[in-house]
Amino acid sequence: MRANNVEWEPGGWRATFRNGDTCGTCGEPCKRADLPADGEIVYVGDGYSDRCAAQAADRIFARDSLAHYLDEQGVSYEPFGDLHDVARSLA
Repeated sequence: MRANNVEWEPGGWRATFRNGDTCGTCGEPCKRADLPADGEIVYVGDGYSDRCAAQAADRIFARDSLAHYLDEQGVSYEPFGDLHDVARSLA
């Protein structure tokens, strides 16, 4: 499992991405570079920063704004309410 870091600061929340390199696919620093090169990729996400990486996955679990975006793009995914739903689907 991989995740970004989020810290609260007086001006609001600040996300720090694990990989700050610009992605060749989306043109922004994103999570796609952290995906493994081999094996099946299962991606779980819910927001803007998940868009690029999710589309590189073999199986996507999405909710909230990520689900809305994938609907607009015509990309298949499995909806989830919480991580217990994901765990049940993967069992």
